[in-house]
Amino acid sequence: LALFLFVIGIASLVACWHLPFTRKSQLALSLLILLLISSIYTPAATSLFTYFLENQVPETTPFYTNISPVIVFVGRGPIVAAATTEAAALLFKQHKAQAVYISVMTPDQVAALQLGVPSGFITLDSSATTTWENASFTSAWLSRHYPGAPVILIHDPWHLARAVRAFSYQILSVLGRAAVPEMSERSRNHFALGALACILYWFQARI
Repeated sequence: LALFLFVIGIASLVACWHLPFTRKSQLALSLLILLLISSIYTPAATSLFTYFLENQVPETTPFYTNISPVIVFVGRGPIVAAATTEAAALLFKQHKAQAVYISVMTPDQVAALQLGVPSGFITLDSSATTTWENASFTSAWLSRHYPGAPVILIHDPWHLARAVRAFSYQILSVLGRAAVPEMSERSRNHFALGALACILYWFQARI
């Protein structure tokens, strides 16, 4: 982080040096740019990014079907996986779903079993490499095994909006559920900044 800010500071100083301002104004402008960039790593910025991303989750309506939903969650690393697995197991034990579909999270099949989900109700798919493929492969699997079943999609609060939109594009009835992992403020900031990459999906018309 320090190296990144140092490089940005030098780059902004060089850029401002060519502007038709006084030396003091050029220095002040470069420092302002550096300050603004460094502010994205503050807890306040993390809260702002999180609030923005949580509000991008499409509004959903209750499932109007007699078919019990299927819980789906996708791979996001061990910290997020622990939270999503626990949330999935809790919903299943509350009889709110008929099966659990795990996309690219091999270790969590064991974790889900330990939390009380019988192995016969868990399906693991390790083929997907992107959120878009997660949605596509899930849709294909549901059409074969649980046709017409709605989806309870569990994800971290920063990537949930992108995932819900990707799954909705597969003409699936999706209800998003955020599972908040326990992590440091720095990790929360990292996840929030990374999730802002969903803007790229908007340009690609994929969410």
